[in-house]
Amino acid sequence: MSRSFSREELNDKVLNPRLAREKAHVGAITASLVWNGHTDFDLHAHVKLASGGKEHIFFRNKAGTGGALDVDANAGNNVVDDPVENIYWDKPPAGKYDISVNNFRLSGSNDVFRVRLMLPKETLDYEGKLKPKETAKCFAFEVDEDGEITVGKLLASKITRKNSRNYLLAGSRAGSEAKAKGKARARTVRAKAKGKARARTVSTRARTVSARSRTVGARAKGKARARTVSARSSTVRARPVRPRTVRPRTVRAKAKGKARARTVRATKAMKRVMKKAMKRPMRKPMKRPMKKPVKSTVVAKGILARSKVLRGTFTKTRGGLTQDSLMRNCRGRIVSKKKVAMGKQRFGTIRPWVEAIKRARVEMGSVGFVTLKKGSAFYNKVREIYEKSKRAPAGKVPEAVQDKVAQNRAVREEVKPEEPVQKNVVQQEELVQEEVARGDFPAPRIEGV
Repeated sequence: MSRSFSREELNDKVLNPRLAREKAHVGAITASLVWNGHTDFDLHAHVKLASGGKEHIFFRNKAGTGGALDVDANAGNNVVDDPVENIYWDKPPAGKYDISVNNFRLSGSNDVFRVRLMLPKETLDYEGKLKPKETAKCFAFEVDEDGEITVGKLLASKITRKNSRNYLLAGSRAGSEAKAKGKARARTVRAKAKGKARARTVSTRARTVSARSRTVGARAKGKARARTVSARSSTVRARPVRPRTVRPRTVRAKAKGKARARTVRATKAMKRVMKKAMKRPMRKPMKRPMKKPVKSTVVAKGILARSKVLRGTFTKTRGGLTQDSLMRNCRGRIVSKKKVAMGKQRFGTIRPWVEAIKRARVEMGSVGFVTLKKGSAFYNKVREIYEKSKRAPAGKVPEAVQDKVAQNRAVREEVKPEEPVQKNVVQQEELVQEEVARGDFPAPRIEGV
């Protein structure tokens, strides 16, 4: 590579060993792509043949007329740290060639690449950066029928030229130089290790010799001292030792005297301590602070406030409801008596309409959910009964209602045992008759109405 190439991490010393490792082919025209990291760069070759066809050599179509993509890197899960790609033509057909690079997937910040195009007479280098999914057109040249190659217009800021040479030979030379350097380093390391081992052996031997010499000297000193002691003992006469007579009564008397003395000393010490204690004034006990009286809570708070007031635990709620103003409704909930009375009063305004709906369901034989749509037959029937209930006084049951009740009984008698019968129909009919006779419209709860 020329000296003007600005990225030394992608120079020929990096590219050639990678191509040799992948066993890349070299043809009359060879395009090689090199980068670092896990980014997936793809090398593309577009060929517009002079015979009229078009070819596109890339990772999905690796073979073309006279050319092929023999090295593809970082495809799928096969990711390497030192990738390289290569396209070559042994016999390039006549046509126009475009060499480009696409950033298929970016991983990290490794977006720098280099493309080398080896032609018979010269070698071109292209360097650049690409964002994800971007494409850069690197080289454009034309091959005529005689095999002559004409290079198109290039960007001088990104492309350098140099004389062409066989990169495999350069790679082998670089490899041999690296092997020679490695062997020299290994020899140096081994020599240093041997020197250190020898130094350790010498130092160990010196320590052993010094220890032996100290042992010999100590032994000699010990022997000399033994001879001196034996000589002195031979000159000095041994004095006879007289046995010491001990009287047992005297010994016991001394022991008793010592015990009495200890008792006297202990008694005197106790008296001194008691005198000091009597002279000190008595300490007064500390007064404990009086506890504040706990205020009796009267107002109940929280979700269960009404329940507490109704049980008598508290006097009233935060809203002022007392035990006399609370009650349990038919569903078991604790409610205000005033609210219940108000609800019954308001329900009285719509009660005739509700009763009219119930009677219309009985007369029309409706079962289940029925929509009360304005203009429908059911709505007209409810409206008719509602208007009559306003005008009709309390009295005898109308004949129309009696006829409808009789029809319902006849239909019920004809029904087979297997078919389901509507529940509480007799009760519904009797209630309707009683309502019409009285002239009022209570709201009983009957299933199926």
